[in-house]
Amino acid sequence: MRLFVVAAVCAVAVLGSATQAAAQNWTGLYVGGSIGAGFQKKNASETVRFDTNLDGTFTDTVRTVAGADAFFTGFCGGLVDVSRTDVIDSVTAFSITPAFYSFTREVNYVAGLRGRIGFGNDRVLVYGTGGPVWGNIDQRFTSSNLVNTFVPTDDGDDDDDDNDEGSSESVWGYQAGGGLEFRFGRRWSLTGEYLFTSLDNREESGIRSQGPAPVTNAFILVNPGGTDFQRSEKFEFQAVRFGLNYRF
Repeated sequence: MRLFVVAAVCAVAVLGSATQAAAQNWTGLYVGGSIGAGFQKKNASETVRFDTNLDGTFTDTVRTVAGADAFFTGFCGGLVDVSRTDVIDSVTAFSITPAFYSFTREVNYVAGLRGRIGFGNDRVLVYGTGGPVWGNIDQRFTSSNLVNTFVPTDDGDDDDDDNDEGSSESVWGYQAGGGLEFRFGRRWSLTGEYLFTSLDNREESGIRSQGPAPVTNAFILVNPGGTDFQRSEKFEFQAVRFGLNYRF
């Protein structure tokens, strides 16, 4: 799990509060800090997708000279032999050569612009929240394949023959959730909040497998330029946070 420390400046609208005076207690600007834990549900259904003819469509099957599916051995929702307790996500594909091809990604930070709407009285507010989010993600590709070279599809560097590709990317997504806020004193309040975050970095995680493998190599059979690899799922995780707010 990863701890999040964030600051927020937001406005909140209140529906159906007990009195007009009570509604005024929750509307307006506030600033606050929060701390919590992020976690991710295990996604056993995630796979690696392939584009063998480099047309930008990741629905192809990598086949050998004999026509067999080079990845019929399957996929697993994790790295080969490494695990960590963090907001981190891995998926591995296994070819019949045999070899593994692993994608790993980890959140550095996220920044969101969320609105809130809820129902409350002069002391307690129950609310829903949502909006766009921007995140920075570290991602890494590793493979035991020493025959092909692997380069990120978004940097155009065909001379990089490192089988341990790493990069940091900024991507957009959304957040949605809800929470409970309790006011004490005139301007201070405590809050507990659940957030679901979805970031789409599938294009940014792309890897191209190229030569100098023989022309019979499965990754260059359809297009001599190589085959593109891409994760099949968005980066989705959840967080529970507790905070202290000051209202102006």
